Amino acid sequence: MTTAIAAPEQFDLGRVFSTGFAIVGRRPVTFVILAAFFCYLPTAATLWLTANWLPQPKPGALNLPAIFERAGIGALIAVAFGGFGWVMQGLTAAAALSDFGDRPLSVGDALGRAAGRLPLVYVLGVLARLAIAIGTFALIVPGVLLSLVWAVGGIAATVEGKGFGAFGRSAELTRGYRIQLLIIFIVYAIAGFIAGIVAAIVGGVGPGVAPPPWVTLGVQPLASSIVQVFSIATMIAAYVELRGVKEGLAASSLASLFD
Repeated sequence: MTTAIAAPEQFDLGRVFSTGFAIVGRRPVTFVILAAFFCYLPTAATLWLTANWLPQPKPGALNLPAIFERAGIGALIAVAFGGFGWVMQGLTAAAALSDFGDRPLSVGDALGRAAGRLPLVYVLGVLARLAIAIGTFALIVPGVLLSLVWAVGGIAATVEGKGFGAFGRSAELTRGYRIQLLIIFIVYAIAGFIAGIVAAIVGGVGPGVAPPPWVTLGVQPLASSIVQVFSIATMIAAYVELRGVKEGLAASSLASLFD
């Protein structure tokens, strides 16, 4: 069902959130399937590696070298899996945008159309996550700024076929609206924090209590994946809004991006 007839004149956060939730509502099966592979599995693997592979902190005196070693290895794991975030963003955008033109794509159709671009999209996502991690470790603020600048990079790389130009394309689209995108990030950061607390309560995990495998590989990644699904859908809605405000494109016209 087409959700917009004319291009929006102003960026409306309320409309972005509403459209994001509507995308999930129209595409629950698509999001469940894609999230299982590109949100749940990477999150579960990250949690398992963090708990079982990284050097664990020892009680007693503060060991700064060990803390930095653990943080560094953890960041590398996050970077390696970070590319899947861009893949998930691009694939769900390919499926979701087709709805705006009343030409729905199945998961298989979306995968088929985007398959040739996915390896590069993954690499771009890894490079983006690496730059963001470096910026965060440096002064925090650069990492946040890069996250905002490249907020729709996965969509541009997949549905527009921009390749490495996706970095510049995302920067162009988000320019002037990064405060609004920051609000979206904050909302979902809070949602992720709350989901983590709920997962810990469900799993009976407390201070000094190691989570059992069914929590590490089940409850925690499931809670995280649910938040990621709505976050990605909202960012797709933001992309649609930005294309409308900046380029005068109605949502229905974006359905032909893959044609």
